[in-house]
Amino acid sequence: MSIISIGYSRRSIREFIEALVEYDVKYLIDVRTKPFSKYHPEFNKDLLEATLKNAGIKYVFMGDSVGGLPSDSQCYTEGKVDYRKTADSNVFKHGLERLIKANDLDVNVSIMCAEMKPEQCHRSKLIGEELTKKGININHLDEGNVIRTQKEIIERITKGQYSMFDDEFTSVKKYR
Repeated sequence: MSIISIGYSRRSIREFIEALVEYDVKYLIDVRTKPFSKYHPEFNKDLLEATLKNAGIKYVFMGDSVGGLPSDSQCYTEGKVDYRKTADSNVFKHGLERLIKANDLDVNVSIMCAEMKPEQCHRSKLIGEELTKKGININHLDEGNVIRTQKEIIERITKGQYSMFDDEFTSVKKYR
């Protein structure tokens, strides 16, 4: 099995559920730090959980451990989320272990966040990179509804130009 990541920003709830059903997803793991959307209230935690239940999909919230905006101030550098520091935190490590256990289930699992393009989200730059280091395959449903490998998404980010200095990813925006 592999984990499939998905973003919802330009998908309707119907399109979102259809994509999950198409890939026979049984567990949707919400990796948003704040599981709500003021622009798309159908993706707010409680409503989303109920909608997923009607589709036969179990909702699990994990944004408190593997979310893109950690509460620990030590995970930030110059106001940006530093994904290396975040990955080294005990909270994230515990959450990653839960994702690995979910991957070991004999069902398809998906992680979700808001960003449609996986290369703009911590799903690829943080979670995907750390799962890959642990030997776990993660694929991403991109903005064109095409499944892309973690490697393809990282190549989109780096444009195939890997740094000889082993640069680490950070969030695009400043938060602190």
